[in-house]
Formats: sequence, structure tokens, C-alpha cells
Amino acid sequence: MLSAFFLKLMDAILETLAVYRSAAKLWIALNEAVKIHLFIDGREVDMAETLILKDSQKVSASVEFKTAAGNPAVVEGAPVWASSNAAIVEVVAAADGLSAVARAVGPIGTSQISVSADADLGEGVKPIVGTQDIEVVAGEAVTVGITVGTPEEQ
Repeated sequence: MLSAFFLKLMDAILETLAVYRSAAKLWIALNEAVKIHLFIDGREVDMAETLILKDSQKVSASVEFKTAAGNPAVVEGAPVWASSNAAIVEVVAAADGLSAVARAVGPIGTSQISVSADADLGEGVKPIVGTQDIEVVAGEAVTVGITVGTPEEQ
């Protein structure tokens, strides 16, 4: 068990880091037992890196939970997925919450998908959260538009 002092110290550090969250790219609620590993299209990703998604693409993501020692861990209930900006990236979770599909809605911009769960298997709640930044960029041109002026005499 982590001491109460250590947990308070880590909470203070996390509060300070929250100010710099956009630079950190990843925040996981400190927890003494569980870590989150995120997989996109079957490949484990470094959640600190921004995923680039074209405006016409979607990507599958899955999550697994591990103990501090790297062993598989369970969480209580189905994990919950969300998008920080559903106008840019929509995320639809599978019924069991262990996977989801994130798709670009259309406009370019940035969003962050997150997955959260309860790591406490008892009556209490111990939230654990993993995030992944996504930048939606314009895809390849597929149409051409020509704008013409008003006809006039030569």
C-alpha cells in the first residue's frame, strides 16, 4: 500500500502538472495497482504521441489494464470512452467497453479520446483514466472547384 503522505504528494504533483496538461499529452489518474495500455489497430501506442487521422478516416482502439508489475488486471464494470470534442472526433465504444472506434467527423482540428474505469473491485471507486490526443488533418483532394467571375466585354 502506498502511504497517505505519498498519495497526497502525488496528488499535489498531478495538480501542478494539470496546468501543463496540453504539453504532457497524457494523464493517468494515479493509482497504486493498475496501469492502462492502449492499442490502436492492434498495435500498442505511446499515449504521449499525437495520433494523426485524415478527415475521412477512422481507427479502432482497445484497452487493457495491467498491475504495476505488468500483470493483467480487471476493473469493475465496463470502461467508458469519451471524446473531448465530438465535433472533430466521435468515439463509439463496444458493449464491453474494452474497445472503441474513433472516427473523424469532418472538420480538421484536435480532440482527445479517453477511457476511464473503476480500478477498485470493492464498494469504493478508484478512477483510472487513459487519454490519446488525435489531430484530424485534411486528406487528399478528391474534387476540383472552379470559381469564375462575371462575364464582361473584351
